[in-house]
Amino acid sequence: MQSFFVFFITFLSIWGNNFIKHCYASVFTLKMHHRFSEPVRKWSESINKLSTTDFPSKGSVEFYSQLADHDRVFRGRGLSDSGEQQLTFADGNSSLRIKSLGYLHYTTVSLGTPGQKFLVALDTGSDLFWVPCECSRCASIDNTPYSSKFNMSIYNPKESTTSKKVTCNHRMCTASCPGSGTVSTCPYSSSYISSQTSTSGILMEDFLHLETDDIHGQIVNAFITFGCGQVQSGSFLHIAAPNGLFGLGMEKISVPSLLAREGYTANSFSMCFAHDGSGRISFGDKGSIHQQETPFNFDASNPTYTITATQLRVGGSLINSSFSALFDSGTSFTYLVDPHYTRLTKMFHAQTKDSRRLTDKKIPFEYCYAMSPNANTSLLPDVTLTMKGSGQFFIYNPVIVLPTHPEVIYCLAIIKNEEMSIIGQNFMTGYRIVFDREKLVLGWKKSSCYDIDNSNAYSSKPLNSEIIPHAVAAGFESEGNNRTRARSSDASFLPANFYILTSSLLILSFFSHGTSLSSNYYSKTCPNVESLVTKAVSDAASNDKKVPAALLRMHFHDCFIRGCDASVLLDSKGKNTAEKDGPPNVSLHAFYVIDNAKKAVESACPGIVSCADILALAARDSVVLSGGPTWDVPKGRKDGRTSKASETIQLPAPTFNISQLQKSFAQRGLSLEDLVALSGGHTLGFSHCSSFKNRIHNFNSTTDIDPSLRPSFAASLKSVCPVKNAKNAGVPMDPSSTSFDNTYYKLLFQQKALFSSDNALLDFPKTKNLASKFASSKDAFTKAFIKSMIKMSSITGGQEVRKNCKVVN
Repeated sequence: MQSFFVFFITFLSIWGNNFIKHCYASVFTLKMHHRFSEPVRKWSESINKLSTTDFPSKGSVEFYSQLADHDRVFRGRGLSDSGEQQLTFADGNSSLRIKSLGYLHYTTVSLGTPGQKFLVALDTGSDLFWVPCECSRCASIDNTPYSSKFNMSIYNPKESTTSKKVTCNHRMCTASCPGSGTVSTCPYSSSYISSQTSTSGILMEDFLHLETDDIHGQIVNAFITFGCGQVQSGSFLHIAAPNGLFGLGMEKISVPSLLAREGYTANSFSMCFAHDGSGRISFGDKGSIHQQETPFNFDASNPTYTITATQLRVGGSLINSSFSALFDSGTSFTYLVDPHYTRLTKMFHAQTKDSRRLTDKKIPFEYCYAMSPNANTSLLPDVTLTMKGSGQFFIYNPVIVLPTHPEVIYCLAIIKNEEMSIIGQNFMTGYRIVFDREKLVLGWKKSSCYDIDNSNAYSSKPLNSEIIPHAVAAGFESEGNNRTRARSSDASFLPANFYILTSSLLILSFFSHGTSLSSNYYSKTCPNVESLVTKAVSDAASNDKKVPAALLRMHFHDCFIRGCDASVLLDSKGKNTAEKDGPPNVSLHAFYVIDNAKKAVESACPGIVSCADILALAARDSVVLSGGPTWDVPKGRKDGRTSKASETIQLPAPTFNISQLQKSFAQRGLSLEDLVALSGGHTLGFSHCSSFKNRIHNFNSTTDIDPSLRPSFAASLKSVCPVKNAKNAGVPMDPSSTSFDNTYYKLLFQQKALFSSDNALLDFPKTKNLASKFASSKDAFTKAFIKSMIKMSSITGGQEVRKNCKVVN
């Protein structure tokens, strides 16, 4: 397969120890993360001694410029014209070597018996799956601080009891073998001219360990053909797929083809692109009966995922002309050839009311517009593709927002191309894209990418391009001003085929995970901030043992609404009821501790430290004072100006099931491991009867008590919480409720989980396995908790540094 390839990064632990018979039409799912993810940034820095300047801040001009550079290099990919089998892989020219690990995306896979772990690049444009093996020249995996995290290996056939060499008479061998013998080992070779990058070796077979994507989490061992990469050159020796490549193309040797032919999965896979930059790739996924579809322009001599669009609609204008485009998820932006590029951009410009910005060489886009500081919203025409077969492909993210000084601009994220049109990741965002190679169709359906159960994850109604999407909430909101938030229902007042672009919230979407936070943020401006906060928390905790649990819970509740912006600290005022007075938060207390800390900090460093940072530090100190671990808290958050009790409905409830929990966490960029680790915070504190009474009184029509509760434990809860007159009654979260430990997880397996949401962790194999791991190892729990706390507390979204945590400035 020639021309274009696709790379994805993901981090996945693929479970596998025991062999079982494979199951036809199973679905195996990997999580996807953006190529600029923090773990890859750290890993790349560790093995290449890169500075942070090699990684652009997400959402910055440099960020989008480098992505466009990556796209341009990949559009120039090509293979050497030799007589040997040609596999289309390359990472572009050497200038990409110091740009975020070659702009590749990765996953961890397990291969052989026992399983050997590899960090491989995922590539929909090439076909062969290869790993470094019996190396005479391969990339080094030694002395890498993150190698244990990423499980890098050199495959050794002698260490796998199930490895087998592929001979020249094997159906998968298409290379010219030396001599005339048919039992010789089958060689492979793939090379790329421009970067002098190549891989060569022999073909082998062994077990690839997978897990079904269902509630059973069944281990499946697929016997697949792969390349034993003995000699690598060029970029393969540095940062481009140094530990292997996972081919996803259409040829018979690709992993999806092998899985389908042997009956492990259907001959289809999907990729889902969430608005937060994460996503999923699922092998065997044929999509939904309600998805829309269009046929591939299939060419047996060069099969690619190319489709035909018959029309382009921009706002109220229609381009009634067809064109072909490659669906390339390894391309960041969308590229169009003329005349369609010129027609679309001119129509967009004609219907956009904001002032067009002069062309900037640093910005890869031609059509950019300035958002007026006096206007919180911009009205933009929507963009919709009509595909062959009449399917409507609505573009959720046709623009990107750039914070430049002294203004904020947004750009139409489409770039002119001379060669061919490419539908890139930005146009695929918000969809589950299905590559059905059996039917030779591309399918798509709106998706959040977060639901565990795919069968229930999607709306039963097909997409309709005539339906105007909900308006994004507009503007800033605070007491004492006249700026108000536009409700989603306001979309009915918009002109047809237009939507609202919001400066504040779209910028927030690019900075939602605290790219500017730093543990040394106040080292020069307020060096004693941590000791001042610690003293305030310690003084309060010495008088009230319930304070640490209260502050930790307060921080959780703050981060889950608008990000960690101290909105939970704002008082209700006038007609506005603030978060702290919302139903889930009425039992929050110890706000005075944050007020005392803020007073001390303001005295030492006036106007410098945000209330959001003080709360994050106080949560850390609460864990430490309870006998738990410590960690460096990234700082630099800003305080929010909005706090509404109505939004506390977004908090995960104690009655949630596992799907509801997973979706709630995933919407904030938090994984299943984060869900299980952060649930361990329930090891501290006290709960009122109202949070678990559903489990001990009138559970359902057939039983009074939740059968998953141990009877003796349920009886003790009922004695404390009678049906009536239990308003202020409650119980400790666990017997050691003032000590930070892993008792919480042990109680789960003793049928003593207090909340339905706690017990729900046992209802899904992955979360149950993690809970078991944390129950047996306090060290494993504390490490995971630290990682997840840093991740959660880095969700940001504020706008100012308050002088008083109770009121906006």
